Amino acid sequence: MPPRLLVAIHDTYRDMYSLRHQLIEFADQTNTAVLLPVFPTGISDWEDLHSYKFVIAPGIRFDLVVKDMIEEVQETFHFKNEILLYGFSGGAQFAYRYLYLHPENIRSAAIAAPGRITFLDSEEDYYCGTRDFQKVFGQEIDMFQLKKVRILLMVGSDDTEVIDYAAEGDTATVIE
Repeated sequence: MPPRLLVAIHDTYRDMYSLRHQLIEFADQTNTAVLLPVFPTGISDWEDLHSYKFVIAPGIRFDLVVKDMIEEVQETFHFKNEILLYGFSGGAQFAYRYLYLHPENIRSAAIAAPGRITFLDSEEDYYCGTRDFQKVFGQEIDMFQLKKVRILLMVGSDDTEVIDYAAEGDTATVIE
């Protein structure tokens, strides 16, 4: 039986070696291959570390780059169509935004301490909400497919800082 595919997204500081090391035992024990995309820095300016988290930057859609990587790995190694998705911190921001855009072949997602949140809020524009999602990405969020994905959202007891616009309040939104 071919292995499953886990797509693991690095944090802001791109510590892929640590992430790889953390996933080796899991991958070996569960017959899971791990894809660790590395996002470039300096896209919008030389100090830029964050553009990948928001999925879109001038001239690039990071979600489509990752989607192409996944398809290439699946075709080359004959992996199952459904993937597992994981992200921590900055990687969690990318992971759940990727999930909004491409839920159709994600089996489950683990989102850990995402920080800046894009709420499923039709009253706010992207990236705070999803009112103009169609305009920004050329597609709506497929809520039917999104509801099929098993999602684990982890927010730790130290995750209390308000980042950017985020209002204090509930730490999770349930999709029904």
